[in-house]
Amino acid sequence: MTLKQTLQTDLTVALKARDELTVSTIRSVLGAVQSAEKGGKTPREFDDAAVLQVIRQQAKQRVESAAFYVTGNRPEQEARELAEAAVLEKYIPTQLSDEALETLVISVVRRFENVTPQQFGLVMKSVKAEVGDGATGQRISEVVKRILG
Repeated sequence: MTLKQTLQTDLTVALKARDELTVSTIRSVLGAVQSAEKGGKTPREFDDAAVLQVIRQQAKQRVESAAFYVTGNRPEQEARELAEAAVLEKYIPTQLSDEALETLVISVVRRFENVTPQQFGLVMKSVKAEVGDGATGQRISEVVKRILG
């Protein structure tokens, strides 16, 4: 079952359970996926990786919105955005811990001889290939920068 099919199945379950928060969140994500699929030069069907990227963007957007609601003194909106982000987190694979990610980066750096900060891209590419969906590019980048100095 693809991730998109999983979302559609979960939407049906949430509709039957009358879970308004989950329904609106999943509908929003499916709409964003559909919009992204139709956008661009030629319409195309997204694979799981592309759908996952849209889900990550939506979750990040909700967390950022919650931060704005905090500064705007709107706690009810903040709570809703965070609850929607929590719904989306169910579809995002678990992330590696900071220690595990750092250990992985160190092992990749050791494979190359005399790695310099100028070879940042090479190390990033290798780490991303090994990590897969286990860490965001931003987290990987921070760890690689810290290790390469």
